Amino acid sequence: MRSIGVKQRESLSVIAACFGERPERAWLAELQAHDAALSLTFVDDRVALIRRARSLQPRVVLLPLRDAYGLSSAPLIARLRENVPAVRVVVLLAPGTPYVGFAEAIRGGGEIVILARESDLRSVLYRTNKVEVLSAREHEATRSLLRGLQPTALREVLVFCVMNAHRRLTVGEVAMWRGLSTRAFGRQAKAAHWPLPSELIGWGGLLRASLMEWTESSRLPVLARASGFASTRTLQRIAERLLQKPIACSSDLAPLLVSSRLIRRVQRVERATAH
Repeated sequence: MRSIGVKQRESLSVIAACFGERPERAWLAELQAHDAALSLTFVDDRVALIRRARSLQPRVVLLPLRDAYGLSSAPLIARLRENVPAVRVVVLLAPGTPYVGFAEAIRGGGEIVILARESDLRSVLYRTNKVEVLSAREHEATRSLLRGLQPTALREVLVFCVMNAHRRLTVGEVAMWRGLSTRAFGRQAKAAHWPLPSELIGWGGLLRASLMEWTESSRLPVLARASGFASTRTLQRIAERLLQKPIACSSDLAPLLVSSRLIRRVQRVERATAH
């Protein structure tokens, strides 16, 4: 009889900061108690966080959108991206959490994750452990490429789609991040003369792939996987539809090409729906 081995999870080091008595802290403590592969450190002192992160060099730093005192995590996110650029900064949103400050958190370089239950947190942590971190340079490049895009709300949606493309976003997840139902988000996009929400997700994936090509010169299969596309062919099909040109190799995905075609597409939708 063939013996069956048990595959152990890769060790994951995490700092959970500034959660106080928020519900996410109880979820994390429960995970810590039952998962030997999880190395979890709680840090409640905002002043000490950067020093601890530089000392421990965790894979992930988890933050709430606002701490127990109502203070925004956006300044901490920006400092973490500056002082510990290799760390992945994930902002957890538990059910019922107000969305005040999410735009500032994204601009600072945080990744928003919306949780419905404790099991979602486990999935987020181990999925996070396998995905490449967007560098501070790529964060800044994203903001620069989209700077000319109006209105601001649309720009923030696209930044969110770029930063979270690896998660294979759904329209429902983007709508929830906006604090809306899927149907309400669709109505809002139509009223504002935006491209369809599903198209915005596609643009976010293409922008992320183009930024990774710019910084790493990766092959198309690598770009597809890291940007949330189901396969290389899916990336090529969506790119050809949105960019109106065939994509034979990764160098065809230049960031300026993708961003200029995106801005042109938004302008066309605005003109078409305004008449």
